Amino acid sequence: KIEATHTAAPSDQNLALALDNLGHGDRAIRFAARIALEHQPVDQWRDQVVELSDPEARILGVIALARHGAKRDSAAAIAALTSLSWDSLSSSQRIDLLRAYGLVSIRLGKITAEDRQAVLEQLADQFPTHDNEVDRELAQMLVHLGSAESVGKIVAEMQSSPSQENQIHYAMTLRNAKKGWNRKLHRQYFQWFNDIQSARGGMSFGGFIENTKKAALERVPERVQQNLASVINPPELAADAESPAPQR
Repeated sequence: KIEATHTAAPSDQNLALALDNLGHGDRAIRFAARIALEHQPVDQWRDQVVELSDPEARILGVIALARHGAKRDSAAAIAALTSLSWDSLSSSQRIDLLRAYGLVSIRLGKITAEDRQAVLEQLADQFPTHDNEVDRELAQMLVHLGSAESVGKIVAEMQSSPSQENQIHYAMTLRNAKKGWNRKLHRQYFQWFNDIQSARGGMSFGGFIENTKKAALERVPERVQQNLASVINPPELAADAESPAPQR
């Protein structure tokens, strides 16, 4: 029934149906409801979605608003999300929340300093949750927001995670971090590249790891690079890079 509204003319009935099902227990129905909502004129629902009481419905409503709203909707969208209680959200809802923030910042313009602080007050102390999927999304958002105090926590997770996939994700995320670094964290971060390239199978990544390292170095001042030269370009790795290929 909801899918039928995707091609139907806008109406109050179709709008009500979409809004009523944004928080449905079935993910497929929630998705269909969001698409149905987006087929209705945004002026008819922009004020309603930011006040929906169900967290899932509100998050999906904000996602719809980010996709079809205007820059002037950014503040209301952020306020709708920051007013949600992180502790009361399920794992999937936390992921949707984080992705909603990302979409708002991409589609509705750069988040203001005031709104950025409000988001950080909600999120900064939550990492790590020890839920891998949530933590990967959360780390990306914290770096995107410029959370200086989160860099050390993300480096620690990168070092300690038993999952190579997680380690690589955090290394890639941290290459964009501008604030929160000190000499110790830089040393730990770049030592990770040496460790993974030295590990069995590490070189099978080809140039991927090296490209991530180069991207990270673009944000490191020259004087810091000089102080960490032995870690950034250790003699054994430099020798390996310069040695000729074995003759057959």
